[in-house]
Amino acid sequence: MVPVKLVLKNFMCYKNAMLDLDGIHLVCLSGDNGSGKSAILDAITWTLWGKARASDDELIAQGEIEMQTDMEFKVNEILYRIVRTRTRKGAGHTELSFQIRTPEGGWRNIGGNTKRATQDEIIKALRMEYETFINSAFLLQGRADEFTTKTPGERKRVLAEILGLGYYDDLETRAKEEAREAESRRKRLDERLQELGAELARRPAYESQKRQGETELLAGREILTTAEGELVELQSRESVLRLKESQRQDALKRLETVRSDLARTGQDLARNEFQTEQCREVIGRKAEIEAGFREWQLVEREYETMTRKFDQYRQLLTRRHELEGIVSRAQATLEADQRNARAGLKEAEEQSRSLPGLEKDFAALQTEVAEAAKRAEELEGKRTERQAVTTRHELLSLEARKLSQQLEEIKARAGQVPAAGERCDRCGTLLDEAARDHTLEERRREYRECQATVKENKINLEGLRASLEVLDRIVRDLEGPARRLATLQKNFGTLEQKLAQARHADEKASLLRQKSAELAAQLEGKTFSQKERGQLADLNQQAQELAWDDETYQRVKGRLNILKKFDQQMVSLEQAQLMIVELHKRATELEQRQAELRQEETTSQTQALSLQAEVAGLSEVVQRREAAQGRRAEAESSVKLFQRQLWEAESQLKRLDELDAERKLKNGAFQEAANQKSVFGELTEAFGKKGLQALIIDTVLPELEEETNRLLGNMSDGRMTVRFDTLRDSKKGDAIETLDLKISDEAGVRSYELFSGGEAFRVNFAVRVALSKLLARRSGAALQTLVIDEGFGSQDGPGRERLVEAIRSIEDDFKRVIIITHIQELKDVFPVRIDITKTATGSTISVN
Repeated sequence: MVPVKLVLKNFMCYKNAMLDLDGIHLVCLSGDNGSGKSAILDAITWTLWGKARASDDELIAQGEIEMQTDMEFKVNEILYRIVRTRTRKGAGHTELSFQIRTPEGGWRNIGGNTKRATQDEIIKALRMEYETFINSAFLLQGRADEFTTKTPGERKRVLAEILGLGYYDDLETRAKEEAREAESRRKRLDERLQELGAELARRPAYESQKRQGETELLAGREILTTAEGELVELQSRESVLRLKESQRQDALKRLETVRSDLARTGQDLARNEFQTEQCREVIGRKAEIEAGFREWQLVEREYETMTRKFDQYRQLLTRRHELEGIVSRAQATLEADQRNARAGLKEAEEQSRSLPGLEKDFAALQTEVAEAAKRAEELEGKRTERQAVTTRHELLSLEARKLSQQLEEIKARAGQVPAAGERCDRCGTLLDEAARDHTLEERRREYRECQATVKENKINLEGLRASLEVLDRIVRDLEGPARRLATLQKNFGTLEQKLAQARHADEKASLLRQKSAELAAQLEGKTFSQKERGQLADLNQQAQELAWDDETYQRVKGRLNILKKFDQQMVSLEQAQLMIVELHKRATELEQRQAELRQEETTSQTQALSLQAEVAGLSEVVQRREAAQGRRAEAESSVKLFQRQLWEAESQLKRLDELDAERKLKNGAFQEAANQKSVFGELTEAFGKKGLQALIIDTVLPELEEETNRLLGNMSDGRMTVRFDTLRDSKKGDAIETLDLKISDEAGVRSYELFSGGEAFRVNFAVRVALSKLLARRSGAALQTLVIDEGFGSQDGPGRERLVEAIRSIEDDFKRVIIITHIQELKDVFPVRIDITKTATGSTISVN
């Protein structure tokens, strides 16, 4: 992983900053303590793995609720980009985006559907976890001894991850799973083989069952053949008798049908005679019916003429009633309008009498409102001016408090300057007398400048207080007239409304006088509804000319109701004359049908009696046939039973043949599963911690030890060496696998804790750089960056020079080497320097 560009927003001390490392090989990050150098490294690890020295919310800049890091980096010359955002809103949450550079120059998202899945994709691209990174190529401040102080087991785990031995762990797991699966198959096959042996032992019993079934089946089939022959003969005799019984039943049914038809024919003849007698009766009254019918026709014509005349008379009455209603309603409307106009006129005249006085009062009130509005405008201007002065006074008061606090802080720092011969509280270097005096003078000068600012601030505050007192007096003088404005404006609106109402009433009175006079003229002269009045006169004339007589109309109507019955009787006479001919013809046909049915009755009765004697033995034949069917069914059941037993025996023998073939296959599979269990068991041991992984670590440790001692020898003039031991004796005398770190110098082998800070850092640095180079050469992780964030302050002059030489000696093994320091004499040792400067608006980054 090679960092290319890092963009920060509200991350720790950085509000908006960008670090561009493209094209830079060896670079030094410099700046005062607390300026934000280590925050750059926190930003890198938080962007890549979501982990840093502090919690997520603690990384957000003070006073902000959201932060974002945007980092571009290369892995094997492929450019990637990660954007990670954190917000405090709600319960707080993090968003993550992982992208790759496209050939067209854009970015394509390659993250997962969830934040966890996206992080897995990032780790897959980096090919390392956070712990591996900080234990090898990332010498974080306060964590340079991360690897050397770990337990032997933890060291071995980190080294295994650096070497990519997790692949063998996966192989070991897969081998264990395959061995378990093979053992499971072997057990299942063994159980099945036992089941097959038990089944195959039953073959002699099935063969005996087959022979017995064949003998019994042959005897049963002979009995069935005899029973079937007897049954066929009886079924044939039964069929003949049933046919004759069917014929007898048909003859009985025909006899019943003929007798039913004879009864209906007799009924039809009686009904025909009754209808003939009714027709003769109607035809006998022919002269009476015809005379009544002619009189009914004459009266009906007279009634129709009078009905038409009555319809005309009724229409005249309806129309006259409508016209009289229209005239009456028009007169009532005019009278109501006249009453309303007189009442409205009286009210309007009363309202208009106050008009002259209201106009005089309105003019006087207009003058008062204008004067009060002028005072209110002056008051608003003075209030605005007073607010501006008050704001300036508050800001100066706040600044005065800050300056007082700053004076106390400067005084406290002046009292905390280290004495000559002690180390600087900022850079850690030893202070001589001149350096201490220079520091004291700087802090005294800062105190004097702050005092001058305090004095100037006090003078400005006193001037603002005097201005506020003057403005307060002016505002109090103007508040009285200004308050009167609201009352005057309210009165002005009320008076203006009354004046408008009085003017409107005066105009309304004039209009109502004119309307009242017009309505009175229409009522007196009866000039309304002239059209309807003319139509009423015409209707009265038409009614007189029509000369309607209601008594004559009712008499004709009564006579018509009396004669109405002859209309229906005339229809009945015409129908009787036509029907009597048809009734005579129908009587002849019914008498002929009656004779035919009596002949058919005699024939059917004779046939039924002759067949009855022939079918007398049917019941006996049925009983014998049913007994024969029982014997045949019993024989069939026995044959089926014997057949089923034979089939079962043959099926079982066939199944045993299949099971025998299966046993042969299972025996082969059983041997194969046993062999696979043995093979995968051996592979599990080979891929385990004590197998190939231990061999690989033993192979790599000499290389790691050699590189560590080369660097450590350069930094210590050959005085110090390191040895990695992979075995140690237990209390029982057995050999135990471990990864112990043995450090020695001219005084012999000593514990890590007994070495000085400078010596311990040299050991840490040598081991960590050796691990980094080892990781860079392995294909398991694409590490091409080395970061050193501490250590120079613990070294003396020669030690620093050796450390710089050590860095120079390994810089070609990495594409990017980043050194972080605040020591002045080391800033110019490296070809590129990035200065971190803390400002009031956040730390800034500049490349030199």
